[in-house]
Order: sequence, then structure tokens, then C-alpha cells
Amino acid sequence: MSELGKNDFYFDSLEIIENFLYLMAKKEREIRELYKMLEESDGREEKRPVGTHSKLGSLKKRKAFTAMVADPMAVMRVRLKKILSENAGCVVVAEASTCKELLSAYSIHKPSLLVSDIELPTIGEGYKALKEIKTSYPNATIIVVSSNIADVTLLRVMEIGAFDFILKPVNHMRLVNNVEKIRQGDN
Repeated sequence: MSELGKNDFYFDSLEIIENFLYLMAKKEREIRELYKMLEESDGREEKRPVGTHSKLGSLKKRKAFTAMVADPMAVMRVRLKKILSENAGCVVVAEASTCKELLSAYSIHKPSLLVSDIELPTIGEGYKALKEIKTSYPNATIIVVSSNIADVTLLRVMEIGAFDFILKPVNHMRLVNNVEKIRQGDN
């Protein structure tokens, strides 16, 4: 199996496991909400049958939550876009593989969230690009994803003022939960 094939298999396996865990957590939340709703009604209202509880109304009220992904690896950009759009309810408006693309696309789209690797081509330039975005747009919300957990990297992430640092391979549930936390603060 080629190195690219191994990476795809690895990421696909992780994604299957993460999706399963995410769905289990989601179902648990829905069941708890249903029980809470049934307890609150206390027999005064007609109880809804299982499966009729929907969050569609609350989703319609939310404003569009835009996101941008930046990573030098196309496979990672695809994976991040999929997680953000399918599971976190984001509209991914742009992507970038270099610092130049990142700065240009961010200034055009000004997304609600930027999910970016700190190690974009050229070493150290990703950090400078993210710092420039945070300086130009102080309200920018950035989640850094990286496979580099060196102390210097973590210090740089803190210095930028990133919302979170997620180690690669990206924990699907952590990213989705972070987006939900950011959205709750956005309302």
C-alpha cells in the first residue's frame, strides 16, 4: 500500500470512529432533551412521540456561520471542510494552502471562524499570517490544528489568541463542540 493510501486509510478509519462517537453523543443529548421536555410537561401537554423532536426551528433562526480552512495538505482541507459543513453546520466559504492564499481569502470573506494549521509553507510564515489576521481583525476566531506540539508552537498559538489548539489527526467531536461554543458566544 502506498504512503498516500495508508494516510487515506488511517484518516478514513479515524473519521469512522469519530463519526460513531459523535453520533452516539448527539443521540444521548437528544434523548436527554426529550426526557427533560417530558418531565417539564408533567402531563399537562400532549407528549410528543419519540422521533418528532426537531431542532429545525432553532437552526433556521441562526445566522449563517461561515468558516475558512487553511492547511498545506489537500486531504486535510477536505476533511476539515467535511466536518465543518456536515457536522458543525458551517458554510465553508474559502480554503487556502499557503500564507498568501490565507491572507487574501480571509480579507475577502472575513469568515466567522478560521481553522488553520500554523505550519503553512514556509516555516514560521503560518504563525506570522495568523498573527497578522488577528492584528487586523481582533475579533477573528481562530482554531489552530497542527501535528507539531513543541513548546514554541503552543506558545505561539497562545500569543496569537487562538480559541483552541487541536492536535492532528483532528478530533472530530472536539472541533464540532468548539464550533458550538463559539456560536453560543456569537448569539
